[in-house]
Amino acid sequence: MQRSAGFTKFSFRHATVLGVAIVAACGAIGVVRAIEDVQLEIERVDGQGWSAEGIVIDVGLPSEGIASRATIARLHLPAQSQTIRNVQIACSAVELSAAKIACANASVALSLPAIGAQELRGAVSYDRRTGAVDADVRAPRLAGGALRVRASLREAGWRAAAEIQGVQIADVLKLAAELKLPLPEVSGSGRVSGSIEASGAQTLRHATVTAAIEELTANDASGALASDQLALQVRASLEAVEDDWRFDVDLDASTGQAYAEPVFLDFAAHALKLQGKGRIEAGGQIVADLFRIEHRDVIRAEGSARVDLSQAREGRELLTDLTTLRELKLDLRELQFPGAYTVYLQPFLLDTNFKSLQTSGRIAGVVEVKDGAPQRVAMQLSDIDVDDGTRALVLKGLNGQISWRDGMDEDEDAVLRAGTERSSLRWQSGSLLNLALGRAALQFTTIGRNFRLVEPASIPLLDGAIDLESLRVRNVGLPSVAFMVDATVQPISVAEVCRAFAWPEFGGRIGGTISKLRLRDGVVTLGTTLQAQVFDGRVAIKDLRLEDALGPWPRFHSSIELQNLDLELVTRAFSFGRITGRLSGAIDDLELFNWQPIAFDARLYTPPDDRSRHRISQRAVENIGSIGGGGAGITQALSSGFLRFFDEFRYDRLGLSCRLQNDVCYMDGIAPAPNGGYYLVKGSGLPRINVIGSARRVDWPRLVQQLIAVTESSGPVVQ
Repeated sequence: MQRSAGFTKFSFRHATVLGVAIVAACGAIGVVRAIEDVQLEIERVDGQGWSAEGIVIDVGLPSEGIASRATIARLHLPAQSQTIRNVQIACSAVELSAAKIACANASVALSLPAIGAQELRGAVSYDRRTGAVDADVRAPRLAGGALRVRASLREAGWRAAAEIQGVQIADVLKLAAELKLPLPEVSGSGRVSGSIEASGAQTLRHATVTAAIEELTANDASGALASDQLALQVRASLEAVEDDWRFDVDLDASTGQAYAEPVFLDFAAHALKLQGKGRIEAGGQIVADLFRIEHRDVIRAEGSARVDLSQAREGRELLTDLTTLRELKLDLRELQFPGAYTVYLQPFLLDTNFKSLQTSGRIAGVVEVKDGAPQRVAMQLSDIDVDDGTRALVLKGLNGQISWRDGMDEDEDAVLRAGTERSSLRWQSGSLLNLALGRAALQFTTIGRNFRLVEPASIPLLDGAIDLESLRVRNVGLPSVAFMVDATVQPISVAEVCRAFAWPEFGGRIGGTISKLRLRDGVVTLGTTLQAQVFDGRVAIKDLRLEDALGPWPRFHSSIELQNLDLELVTRAFSFGRITGRLSGAIDDLELFNWQPIAFDARLYTPPDDRSRHRISQRAVENIGSIGGGGAGITQALSSGFLRFFDEFRYDRLGLSCRLQNDVCYMDGIAPAPNGGYYLVKGSGLPRINVIGSARRVDWPRLVQQLIAVTESSGPVVQ
């Protein structure tokens, strides 16, 4: 005998589809025990976040037991805009008693978006006296792996435990995309295994997760985040405490690679272990009472932190938005080089001159941050070596300690004068801009954006030294940065400087006093005159001024005075052709823009009181003539007639002037010459030769190229 019943609509707000089907079917069984077969039709059932339509439940009452089967025509998930059709739920033997209703071998067949047909098997029981529900469900072929879920529902709350084995991440991501879950747009592959235990009442109150992720290869749409063959071990717990959540997380990564622009991490080379415990507050703050970082051969640190996600600025990356960091106390046990440089620093230096440093050594210390700004830094440097490979920056055996604090509410000048926040650095050797540095030590105080040397220091430089009497810097890192230096330059060999910069080598020494060298409002000025003894004479640089010193277009001003330079040394250094005698002169109102000359008024001449021997070679005569525009005539004169028999000539005096303006050099010599020319070299005695210039206006770029050419050529051959 068969009997069917139709119902228009039921609403079970907190039930499950499987539970509705079994409970409804078994309830019907209790009413119709004398009936062989029952068919129950339910038009619609609504639950929290789902609804089911076209439910048909068949209950058979064979002599050996009770069998039940349910079909759901359409299962709607509105939040995911998904409809799952033709869900089959079956139980071949329903246990029915006064105490409970149960099925030990229930099965569910359905097709999930993206991953296809799935079959779930398990046991479900319902306690008729207490309303308790227990379930043990297995999905042996879920997304390439297996899933088992054990759950219980009691009046006091619910509890669930899930175990997954070898689930394919690619399939999970496809399913999440189909269900429109709120996940970042990523693609990837790999496997995940682990367990989840959770419990609660109306809402989740406690959860623990243990997971092993293997061969994770993934990336986001922009390519800013990526991984390759990454293996992760994750252990985490979450517990509700009033309105907050307590968390405890451990993460281990020992193989594979990861990329978070611009940082690249190779966990096979540098295994990573992270630990953290704290709470997530209802207002959006994350408080880490304790966190630990162990990045092998890179960093070991621990500390505490408080992050306020509600303060994150729109359009800024969370990891780099320091406004969210309300508090940080970091105990840096060890920052180890070269690992710290290659992993964390080098990616940010690829567009600088420090992109390929060789480093070694260790740093330890303490860092404190409050409201997104550093408050205190105390660092100990041990055996630090830095080498850029070009000798532009080399430091060997750098040791010492750096102590800094914000000092916003203090009289910074008073603190600097007192030297209470004293720091010290010392090194064994080094190089700056290819200039060799010797062993030295600095004692200083730094607070806020200010720095002051608290003791005089001597820094060996090449074969001399720079003796720093005072050094003060204010507003570091701001456009208003300023400094003042008082120092003495102990004589340094000019030949050493020339070799360092690969310049033509010549003799002499540089030394003197640097008094009141200042940077203020972006302008560098010098309160004294720099002196150098070169070419057996003297060079003085005065009225030095450098504008936009830290900007992209520096502008340099100065005046240079030359006194009694030995011309033989000068011409030998620059391969100009041999000239003996002395040379004085001046370069007034020199102006360089981006280190290229744009204006000056230069005069070079034989000193009136010069009594030295005056001789000039054929090559020097020709080169001087070419500068003044008479090169062809000079060459013809030297290669014909009796002058060709002489290697050098006497001269009385020589000189040249050039006033540069708007890329034009307005030229003159030591005296007027016939036909509107000017003497560059005025001969004397026998053999005598005069060099007369004719060009009054010369294109400056062309003149520069001409000067370069004459100093690089081997000179004319005269037969």
